[in-house]
Amino acid sequence: MFPSLQMSGQKGGPALSLRLHLILLTALVLLLSLIIGGALTYGSARGKVETEMRAAIAVGARIGREAISDAASAGDPGQQLRRIVAIFDGDRHLRASWIDASGRVLAASRPLAAADGAPDWLYRLLAGRPDIVRLPLQPPLADAGSLTLETDPHNEIAETWDDIGLTLATMASFCGLALVLTSLALSLALRPLRRLAAAFDRVGGGDYGERVAERGPLELARLCRGFNQMLGRLSTMEAENLELQQTL
Repeated sequence: MFPSLQMSGQKGGPALSLRLHLILLTALVLLLSLIIGGALTYGSARGKVETEMRAAIAVGARIGREAISDAASAGDPGQQLRRIVAIFDGDRHLRASWIDASGRVLAASRPLAAADGAPDWLYRLLAGRPDIVRLPLQPPLADAGSLTLETDPHNEIAETWDDIGLTLATMASFCGLALVLTSLALSLALRPLRRLAAAFDRVGGGDYGERVAERGPLELARLCRGFNQMLGRLSTMEAENLELQQTL
């Protein structure tokens, strides 16, 4: 008897068809591609957030120093510091704070609220440690406490979350489509092999009159041609044996 065209991971274990085996290998490759793509997307997003935060803190520090310089010759120090803090209200990436000598926050700006908040796990992955800059105060503001700027990446991460979602959705759709097309292509390509397997079963039962169409991929077409040639020789040998038996 000819063995059925199946593949098994171990002797006596459950067998997989060649088509299913190839589909599983393709799915594994696509899954690895998704994982690698996700890692690359994470690295790109992390770098983007860090770059935006560095740029924001640099620009904010320059604005803050200019505001402090302008306020040094003005009126009430407390009022001037509150005004400087208010400059950063609605900023997408920075929070300004006026802190007294005891560490108590006397005034703090209100960053722009993120429209669609990213999940907490993504924030923990991308946020990192905030950048904090302490701006030097000039007299008469020096005795009123200190002014600090701190990065707030919520808005940037929310924007990055939208980009990541779109990227991963596109990759997943592509992988799903590739898997479906691969399955269809394998079904068409392996159809001659299924016919050949059925023919082998009939030959194992003693039927040498079976022939298969010699078409399909080059390798399968050659295999079918060899199968037909083998059956031709077996048929000839069977006829010769029958004639010999009749002669005897």
